[in-house]
Amino acid sequence: MAEIIGKVTGQPIQHISLSDEELEVGMVHAGMPEEYADMLAGLDRRIRENGSNNEGGN
Repeated sequence: MAEIIGKVTGQPIQHISLSDEELEVGMVHAGMPEEYADMLAGLDRRIRENGSNNEGGN
């Protein structure tokens, strides 16, 4: 995905894996409310572990 985005934008893109805690801390540091950052980090973990379960449906 990073390669595709890089080609489209003309900018180098590097994927960096973050732990759930690093992701949450980064979002809070960027100004996101802690509860929302926690929910998004949990969602990211579930997608990483179980997939998005998006098979072309809604």
